[in-house]
Amino acid sequence: MRIKKAAAFLAFFLAIVGLAFLVSGLTTESVARFEVDVVGSSQETIGLDVPDYIYFGNVSDRETIRTMMGDLKLNNTGNVPINVSVELLPGNDEVFNYLYLSTYAERNYTHYSNFQVSIPVSGKKNIYAMINLTDYGGNIPFGVTRMHADVKFIATS
Repeated sequence: MRIKKAAAFLAFFLAIVGLAFLVSGLTTESVARFEVDVVGSSQETIGLDVPDYIYFGNVSDRETIRTMMGDLKLNNTGNVPINVSVELLPGNDEVFNYLYLSTYAERNYTHYSNFQVSIPVSGKKNIYAMINLTDYGGNIPFGVTRMHADVKFIATS
């Protein structure tokens, strides 16, 4: 019986020593999630403010009429420089095919389809418009006829 007690004691002793080794060699791991919202210095924004309505007044057959100085102010409301071009939307009266634009009041008028102007960040540009009917070959009705065009200003960076 003494041997059984000694064997039991030895087994108990080895279990304690093994447990001590096991406890001293234990490791644990934990995971932490790190998050950050990365915000760029700025997001490119294109913005353009144009007048809602321009009235040329009366224009006679085969005549040229210009807007008054500063009638058309284009404002860059974005945060990048822009280039602005112009197009006529469908369904306009044909006299507006003779629309010319310039950044100078009295010179360098360009047909609307070829017009382009650059505007810096937070910049403004005055543009001037005229309808030149000197080469217009269509019929202009007798009396006063209100004609219109919808003009789209396109800003790109």
